[in-house]
Order: sequence, then C-alpha cells, then structure tokens
Amino acid sequence: MSIRRTVVNLLIIYVVTTLPAWSQKYDNTWILGIDYNSSKEDGYDDAAEGMILRFDQSPPSIEKYPIPMKMVDFSIMSHPETGDMLFYTNGCRIMDKNHQIMENGDSINPGDQFRYYCNEGASSFYSNFNGNLALPMPGASNKDKYILFTRPKRLVLPSMQKILFHEINMAGNGGSGIVIKKNVEIFLSNSLALMSLQACKHKNGHDWWILFWERDKPVYHVILLDKNGPRHNYTDTIGTIGPYGINQACFSPYGSQYIWFDHTRGVALYDFDRQTGKLENFRTKVISPYYEYGFGGVSFSPSGRFAYLSASYELFQLDTWEPDFDKAFTLIDTISTITPVGIPLDFANSMLAPDCKIYISTGFTWFYYHVIHNPDEKGKACDLRKLDLQLPWPNSNSAVPNNVHYRMDEEEVCNPRLTSLFPEEWYGSNGVKLYPNPTSDKLTIEGIEKGLAHICNVSGKVVAVYQIAGTTEIDVTSFVSGVYIIRFENGANQPILKRWVKI
Repeated sequence: MSIRRTVVNLLIIYVVTTLPAWSQKYDNTWILGIDYNSSKEDGYDDAAEGMILRFDQSPPSIEKYPIPMKMVDFSIMSHPETGDMLFYTNGCRIMDKNHQIMENGDSINPGDQFRYYCNEGASSFYSNFNGNLALPMPGASNKDKYILFTRPKRLVLPSMQKILFHEINMAGNGGSGIVIKKNVEIFLSNSLALMSLQACKHKNGHDWWILFWERDKPVYHVILLDKNGPRHNYTDTIGTIGPYGINQACFSPYGSQYIWFDHTRGVALYDFDRQTGKLENFRTKVISPYYEYGFGGVSFSPSGRFAYLSASYELFQLDTWEPDFDKAFTLIDTISTITPVGIPLDFANSMLAPDCKIYISTGFTWFYYHVIHNPDEKGKACDLRKLDLQLPWPNSNSAVPNNVHYRMDEEEVCNPRLTSLFPEEWYGSNGVKLYPNPTSDKLTIEGIEKGLAHICNVSGKVVAVYQIAGTTEIDVTSFVSGVYIIRFENGANQPILKRWVKI
C-alpha cells in the first residue's frame, strides 16, 4: 500500500472515530469566577477574577480571565461547532461572548431582592440554586435561537416563585446576539423545591423536556420546548416523597433515567420515558447521616450505569444496574480537609464534562475541583482524586455550570480521547521525573539541572524549599502523609508543576 493511501486511510479512521464526540459543543466552555481582591501582580482589583475552561481542544486548557461578574448559579452556552462561548448568565444579566451585556440582556430574572443583589457590581448573582438553564431552540428555522430558563431567588418562605424564559437570537448585532424576549413567565407556584432545572431530549431528537419539582411533595412539572417555544405541558405525581432542600438533579447521558439527591430526603431514582416525558419506577434511599448538613451533588457516568452522590463529607457510587436498590451503593471516599484559613472542603455539586470525567466542587469557595477520572469503573476503580484540579482563582461555593447532555443521541456523549488535564498534562512533565511516587522516606528528583523545588500542600502553602542540582535525592520522612505539588523554578517562563504523594 502506498504511503499516500496509508495517510488517507488514517485520516478517514481519525474522522470516523473522533467526529461524533466533537459535534454538539454546547457545553465545551466553562466560565468560573468570584469577586476576590488580590494583592498579586496578576490580580484584578475590584473586578471578578475569572477562569475559562475549554474542552474543545486536546488537551483541554484553563486560563485566567477577568469576567465582569461573580459566577455562582450560572449557565453558559457555547457554539455547537466551534465550542467558542456564545453567552452566559448568573441570573442578573445576560453577557455576550465579549463579556459585555447583550442587547436587552440587562435586568433579567427579577425577584424579591433583585435590586439589592444585582447592583453589587462584580459580586452580583441572582438565581435559585442551579436555576439557570440554556438550550438550543428546536427547528431548522431557529438555528441561531436559544432559550434561557431562569428562576428568581426566593428569600422568604412562603413566596410566589416563577420560572421565566428568555429568547436569544445570536444572529443579531453581528453575532454578539440580542435578547428578543425577556422575563416571560411560564410557571407560577408558591412551593417549588430548591432543585436544579434539568432537561432531556425528546425521543424525536429535537425537542426538549424540562423537569422541576414541588417542594417536599412527590409532584413534578414538565415543560416542553419545541420549535414553537416553551410551554408548561403537564403536572404528575410519582412515589411517596419529593425533594426539599439544596440539591442537584440530572438525567442519564442517554435519557433513560432521572435522579435527584437531596440534602434531607436522600436519593430518588426513576426511569424516564423520552416519548411522553413521564417518570416511572420510583426508588429511594437515605444513605448518609452526614448528608443533612451539606450541599448535594449528583452526576451520571458516561454509560449511565453509575451515579455519583456527593453527600457532603462522603462520596457514594450508585450502581443503577443492581436489581436490589439497597445493595447498589458503595462508599467511594470521605473528606475532612480544612484549609489554612478554616474553610471546610467537601463533596458538593458535580458535572460530567466533555472529556468524560466528573468534576466535583468543594462546597465552599476555594481553588480546587475533585475529579473522577474513570467514572464508568465500579467501586474505587473509578479513580476519584480529591482536590485534583488546581484553579488559578477561587471557585465560588458549589459552582459548576448547569449543563445537560446535548449529545444524547450521538454515539458518544463525551470524548474519551480528549487528553486528560491531570496529572501530567496539566502539571507538565517537561522531562522532570519523581520516583518512587508514592514514597514514604526518600524522593528522587531528576531532570532539573539547577533550580529550586518548592513543595506545597494541596492548599497551595509552601511547606519546604530545596536546592536542586542534577539528580537529587531528598529525605521526606518528616512530611505528613498526603498529596503535594512540587513547583520547580529554573529560569523558564512557566514553572514546572509535579504531583507527589507521601505515604
């Protein structure tokens, strides 16, 4: 076979095996941030320090960006083909791709104390927990249109609660977008659960079902979004309980199941009929006494077999293939980390990302995500790494974007061929080797001709500094067991970061 034909065949194989996971890039850009005045040289005083995570390239990248507002409960929409960010919101206003208020995008989502919360500059955010959700408008004639659902923050109980929608046309303003409908009330109630809005594709592959709950009742409501826009479709009852407090819900990647995890009621799992939008086969269990004190999070693995339940200081795996629901739960790990400034870190909101890994927030404002690297593996083989991704700025509270499974009917719901951020790609190898790793007494460093090695704990605090000259062995017997980051500075523009585990 000629070299030319070989190259052509390889290109065909590449396109066939990679294209499905690279289409529908609606969730490929994540924007995080918090108002955090910094004295660092690269800090942004009096502005919201932000981070942009991009999953539309291999390896994924993360960069600092001074976004103009605090991202707590938020939604982001990216271009389906390029993955470039189109717009985002945190409940106060809709921002365009240039981080400017989109035309007619101010003063969205009015509620009890909108004026107070949305006039606080970079600190502004205003929405109920995971109460923002963006979806592409179905229909060939609506290819540039998107629907954003929002829930105004509820501060006093009981109070009237609304679900609103806003229609965005991205063809306006030269591609920067324009809000053509704003604050349209689609549902009104005085008793909705603090539950994330979630959506699942209709069986027809175009329309969307949007599901939400009454507070502490087995009653759910369903909105249908089709080419004519969103409308409340029906209300139904199932099971014996409903969600109550601060929690998260999601559909499985292929839409066959729906789950919510509540900070007081436990977990409830259902089958879902994508043709009718109905829930079926209710199962429930309270699994952890710790859970009532923390935020809740839940995400499915790419196959949909496993769900991961963030129960504050514990993380559980639920095997949905196990016929005995009581035997379906496995404790993956616990956490009891306190930062140097007294902030407790736990397992909170989570999200299955485009790279097929699950990212879990720490529940309080800090610099890390926990990461599950192999979520389709049973038990501890799922490879949970606590405090795994170090962010350049603190991540606000339980902040993960409220995304849905946009690639539900594709061969792959995520792209396992995206090079992992962790640990080598993100922390950078650059020819530097640490061995043995893990180790309990001696650690050898190889690949640095001359420079300094700063050993930092997972909170970023430098606990020791060593002078490195060629292959160097250091005594680490006195270090407390745990994960450390070693930062090497050898005159290069970027420091080299390596992960080391002391046992």
